Amino acid sequence: MKRGYMDWDKNLLPLSALEQRRQLLLKEAGKNGILAVVVYGDVYSADELSYYVNYAPYWCNSVAVITKDELYMVTGHNNRVNPWIHTLTGIEQEKLLASGFKVPDRTALSLKERFPEGGKIGLIGKYVMDALAKALIEQGFEPVMMGESARFLEKSDESYRKIAANAYQILKNAFAWGREQYDQGENSRIVTAEIEYEARKNGAMDIVLYLSDKGKAFGLPIVREDGNGKWTVCAVMQYLGVWVSLTETFGADLTETKNQLQLAAKALVPGQIAIAPKEGMETCVFQVLSDSVSDLNSKIEMAANGQVLSVEVWDMNKDIFCSDMYCVTEKGAVAL
Repeated sequence: MKRGYMDWDKNLLPLSALEQRRQLLLKEAGKNGILAVVVYGDVYSADELSYYVNYAPYWCNSVAVITKDELYMVTGHNNRVNPWIHTLTGIEQEKLLASGFKVPDRTALSLKERFPEGGKIGLIGKYVMDALAKALIEQGFEPVMMGESARFLEKSDESYRKIAANAYQILKNAFAWGREQYDQGENSRIVTAEIEYEARKNGAMDIVLYLSDKGKAFGLPIVREDGNGKWTVCAVMQYLGVWVSLTETFGADLTETKNQLQLAAKALVPGQIAIAPKEGMETCVFQVLSDSVSDLNSKIEMAANGQVLSVEVWDMNKDIFCSDMYCVTEKGAVAL
């Protein structure tokens, strides 16, 4: 089930880290005269909501409302779900407003109670409901969609890096298990299924796998007799609210491609990405902020200190892919 399991590891993600993320968000919002920020999430995309409150609703929609004095949620659940949400977010139950199908109206009315004179309200979320913006306008507010910089402020904080490292290890181990299945002659459908099962068994909360037997024509795995063949698996996995990715070609010698990957990693330094081009090789650097279906994984032109990035190399002549994930430091990129 997509986002069918959630947890809160307070050793990896202490409450203080969540609070710091929210304070940084409010600081950014304050530059534009925004009174409060409404972070929206639903079953299709809840990555922003997960980042700021460690919660992703997987059968309804919900918002977190962040002001300088208060944090509360308006959820599409009923009250019986509140104790569970409290265990995941640390938000007291009296601050969890169960609203069923009335999340937009309840959100706007709750803000009207707090800011009767109206003003700017920031909105964050990949698929913010039009009804939410309309409800805010009806109550005298000016909804303002906040940009990408505000959406994922400080994605590279210490908690994020620790969780990303754990997540990536889970995914790498799952690929190693998949390679064992490949070596036994299993086809691509079985190999990808085994990768997903191994990842979920060890903590993956969401995972999407894509398959290609030619270039970048990635699609969902289907039943076909291609055991011992050559094909590429791309996986995007979420663990404790953090996404990681891994792309690798099965049935091919990856030595030359991995050498190029290592050269690319050395070029990841704060303030720039100085990757020397190599004929026939395409190198991409991007942040993994969501599954690729959500189309949030944007290419990076300039690296920042402490940032977690994925580097992918494609040998276009041999049609071989490989990737790895790194943390950018002042001394160079360090593999997760």
